[in-house]
Amino acid sequence: MHLIADIQSHLLVLVAGYMFSTFMGIPLRFYFGLPLRRKIHARVHRMGKKLNQRSVATRVWRGLIVVILLLIPCLITDWMLGSGFFAGIIIALSADIQPSLWHGWAAVGAAKNQDEARLTLAASKLALEPQSAPDHHGKLRLIILTLTHHFSVVLVGGAFWFALLGLKGLLGYYVLATAAHYFRESEDEWKAFGWAATRLFTLVDIIPTLIAALFLIVASFFVPKAKPLAAIKAFLGVSGEHHAHIIAAALGISLGGPRTVNGVSLQTPWIGKGTAQIEADSMARFMVLFSIALFGFLTL
Repeated sequence: MHLIADIQSHLLVLVAGYMFSTFMGIPLRFYFGLPLRRKIHARVHRMGKKLNQRSVATRVWRGLIVVILLLIPCLITDWMLGSGFFAGIIIALSADIQPSLWHGWAAVGAAKNQDEARLTLAASKLALEPQSAPDHHGKLRLIILTLTHHFSVVLVGGAFWFALLGLKGLLGYYVLATAAHYFRESEDEWKAFGWAATRLFTLVDIIPTLIAALFLIVASFFVPKAKPLAAIKAFLGVSGEHHAHIIAAALGISLGGPRTVNGVSLQTPWIGKGTAQIEADSMARFMVLFSIALFGFLTL
């Protein structure tokens, strides 16, 4: 009964925070979700430079130590702030709902006007780390992947773990998600060091992944020219990157491809069987799907 009461209390704070974040017209500069995740990203990098050494077995244990050290501040913050008013403010300003909608729709306008400067700016405002794509279509693919990740991890995953464990659950999930993202994007020598973070995130993300997939699939039924049945088939037919596969199948596009991260050229595996030449129309349909899924999640 105590757990149920805690979950109900957390849900009230969560709903209040998300509604405040969505409808109060807070200036974009006050949102700190992306800067917070960038700081976690930088901290992981700095700790990794010091501890990612010696044998593979030692690197695994050192990676686990890094995860523990990163999670301790989450517990301290929860102890200091609890799950009341201040937790609601953290939720409101870390969810980045308005910035994601603003920059996403700005990318639609930039794509329609062939404004590469605005498109590059929108991509940089959404990305966790400095990255770019070689052409107009690649930038749109990058923005779609970034916003899809934002919905599934920052919104759905963060909400799930806040409802279950409070502020420590929200922040801890953000830490694991950011660390796992860093190690998955890193070179092979980082794989052993990042084993603990990636495995723990895979575990805690099981239920949020299913919830986010459900909302994206349902939203695809309301998007013009979308293929919701293909989205369902894509979800059932893959074992990873579920949400990107859902988006690609629903919109008939391909995601991934070449990009540059921190000055390093990468070839992201292609996702989907549709066209990779994404234009403003496909970007607009994605934003409709993204907006429906987002507001549907906030409503329910």
